[in-house]
Amino acid sequence: MTPMQAHARRPFRSLVLCASLGAGGLTGLSACGPTGAEPNAAPEAGEAVGEGWTQEAVEALSLEIQGAIEELAGQPFKSPVAVKLSDGAGFVRYATERMERLVPPQEFERDADAARLLGLIPPDMDLLAVTMGVLEEQVGGFYDPASDTFYLMESFTGPLARVILAHELTHALDDQYFDLDAEMAQVATQSDGGLAYSSIVEGSAMVLMTKWTMREVGAGRLDPAELMNSDTIGVEAAASSPAFIWKPLLGAYMAGQAFFMSGYSIDKKAAKQEQRKADINALIARAYAAPPRSMEQVVHPEKYWSSAERDDPRRVQHPGDDLPEGWEIVSRDTLGELYLALFLEDPEDLVFPDATTMMAMSYTNPGASGWDGDELLLLKHATSDAQAVRVASVWDDADEAAEFAAAVEASRERLELGVARLAEVWGDGAAHGLRVLHEPGSSEVSLLLWAGAPAEALATLAFQAD
Repeated sequence: MTPMQAHARRPFRSLVLCASLGAGGLTGLSACGPTGAEPNAAPEAGEAVGEGWTQEAVEALSLEIQGAIEELAGQPFKSPVAVKLSDGAGFVRYATERMERLVPPQEFERDADAARLLGLIPPDMDLLAVTMGVLEEQVGGFYDPASDTFYLMESFTGPLARVILAHELTHALDDQYFDLDAEMAQVATQSDGGLAYSSIVEGSAMVLMTKWTMREVGAGRLDPAELMNSDTIGVEAAASSPAFIWKPLLGAYMAGQAFFMSGYSIDKKAAKQEQRKADINALIARAYAAPPRSMEQVVHPEKYWSSAERDDPRRVQHPGDDLPEGWEIVSRDTLGELYLALFLEDPEDLVFPDATTMMAMSYTNPGASGWDGDELLLLKHATSDAQAVRVASVWDDADEAAEFAAAVEASRERLELGVARLAEVWGDGAAHGLRVLHEPGSSEVSLLLWAGAPAEALATLAFQAD
């Protein structure tokens, strides 16, 4: 049983919430962020909800699990965590109001346009509607740091509800010690850093949830067979959506947990030499104090945990003072290794995993490995609907850069077909294209995709990396 996450980034922003989803062997989907919205009001104590819950029952279960989480984390809750019951409609209302607070509708549409240009979603997809559909189908519960309240979906009962509670109560405990909102507000403005921090939030909850689940199974209080019966919950919407939606969600959970487990293995070796005991809770606190700066450090944990192999990203920036006449920058972002790996994959080849294949899923590929930094620009033409996306990237060495450039060229037919379809919507259908710039021996690669108007001059915009 493993959760996955919805999170907000720029430009690929979905949600910054704490929500648990059940799907394809997943216990939950969680992310964190404040909101002024409140889901459907909880029933009065003792009132029956759905087929199995009363408010009194869910409060009693929450208190029981809070005690277990305190023991496993080695620290107490500083204040009570309220628990209420809600439903899918209540969650969607909460999520929608949260989204509107973070990302104005016009900004989200710009994010979707960048994804369309990169071939990550179909030209006619309503990204917000599809994302909300996935969440509404799967949501099992969510934690709101602003009110220190956990909401359990009334339709989730039995052992799955208990696992969801363990996961979300870990978020609540982490929030009381590490102020999840404060850090998320700092990193949510760009895709790579926001997803990396979300991976720490979800990885922490996965570690404690897994420890709690193993203990409960060992004590005979949870039946593994019953947990596996949840494998088919909420898979249809996720399975029919692009990997651009579901793969980062899974990555925050699965790669986040692997990040901590790899760190624990590295720390065990050091602890043996230093004659001390390795402590995964101490590693979680360390990661919250100084979070990984990129998904590269999450999917390659040694690049964060090992001092000898530490690899922090370089900052890439376009000054923007050499724009051709008629073009303006409407959005900037850092994609990072995971999103560039998705960009290199044919969406038709990416299938939503089952509980078995999920464990072996990779969140990078050879073309994206060796990433060292990037900046994406979404550009719009002032007098037409034409748009373009330019990505300037730097790599660990010239060979890694050449491999990325070659991987983009190998995808040329698919990418050009995508912008050709967009050109029919944004222009006369004629002006579209892809340019890839890489000089032999250079560790820099620039690429440009455009649709709706001539934009070749954007391919040579100046940028700097430090």
